[in-house]
Amino acid sequence: NRQSVPDIHVPAAMELWANGIENAYTRYRTTVFGNRSIYPNLVRNYSYAYAHIGIEVPDGARWANSGDAQCGNTPLLSATDQHFTLANYTAARIGTRYPGSRFQLYAYDGHANIPSAGIALHPQLDVQVVPTAFQSETSPKGLLNRWYNRHSHVSEYHYLNIAQWSGENPAIRLDDLQSALFEERTIP
Repeated sequence: NRQSVPDIHVPAAMELWANGIENAYTRYRTTVFGNRSIYPNLVRNYSYAYAHIGIEVPDGARWANSGDAQCGNTPLLSATDQHFTLANYTAARIGTRYPGSRFQLYAYDGHANIPSAGIALHPQLDVQVVPTAFQSETSPKGLLNRWYNRHSHVSEYHYLNIAQWSGENPAIRLDDLQSALFEERTIP
């Protein structure tokens, strides 16, 4: 369905994914630069506002089952490992056409945790970690510490004032807000 993501064991599936993102980015870029008089603000701000190519999977992504399941004789990877394997492939593939590009994706939900040690992170990936919502890894601080110790291009994306955790009334968790605002981060 629309939430399914490519099977990382099938190169053609990963190629289809990367190609789709590259084509969408190219169409948008061509439209903006081909119509400078219509989109002067977009042209002027392009390198700032569109400095990153988004390669995030759809919300509620349906990853292949992981854990004890197998694909042939190969154990399936965790959702996190599948996510970053696909991201690495996509960044490398699109980076050949747009050298120097940076790529943005999230670490949240079932792929909030850092990938396994055997999975390197592409140097052009910028990972936005969602530490206080939509994940059940550990404490927000523990999750962030793992990310800051693993990758140098990490930022935090905090969902504050979302009613999901307190019924229908907008609310925040004061300790999460204070932690996000006042905790000093040490980047290795």
